[in-house]
Amino acid sequence: MAVMINYLYPVAGGVPPNPNEESNLIIATVTASAGTDTSAALTHFFALPASDISIGFPQIHIENEASQTIGAPFELSENPNFTVLGLQGIGSWKVFVDRVHSITR
Repeated sequence: MAVMINYLYPVAGGVPPNPNEESNLIIATVTASAGTDTSAALTHFFALPASDISIGFPQIHIENEASQTIGAPFELSENPNFTVLGLQGIGSWKVFVDRVHSITR
């Protein structure tokens, strides 16, 4: 089975936001339906510079959606325009990918 990603914000459905849909937050559900599902890539199009990635951006927050058979996903890698989650089993999670901004950053 394949990992299913359902975007909730700023777009709805299985198609990720495009670069013209500006948002500093992506919310999606990630569902792994087989034990062989080991990763999921969430597209965000934040165009992050390497300097932001090296200090820990974007922020990732993961919440359980239902009962899990094994551990929660974890951040596997970052790219300027997508985040890769490592999956450890069958389950469903709500994932928040946040590009934090402030006056000084």
